[in-house]
Amino acid sequence: MSAAAPKQPMSVFNQAAEDRLKELLEKRKRDKLTRAEALEVRELQLLKAKARQAKEGAAIAQQVMTPRREALRRARVGRYIWAAGGFLLGLLLGVSVLLLAVVPHLPG
Repeated sequence: MSAAAPKQPMSVFNQAAEDRLKELLEKRKRDKLTRAEALEVRELQLLKAKARQAKEGAAIAQQVMTPRREALRRARVGRYIWAAGGFLLGLLLGVSVLLLAVVPHLPG
């Protein structure tokens, strides 16, 4: 970001925010930051920490949800098995009724 870029509050910590934070930290090593820049550094550091916590929380939630998702997957597969079984049973009954209707009329 250039120094003339308008300062707008960021709600997400993305690559642009990461770059801006690095730029400000390097500037802080060279010379003193203005009050606004110091505030921006602090804000970006808080956003970075918050983003890290959210990412870790999402990973934990993913692990916690795994057994529930597994149960849902098993239930879905079970429904497919029952549906396939019902189809095959219907097909078998249809064929047997057809055979019962045709076999008595066969010459022989």
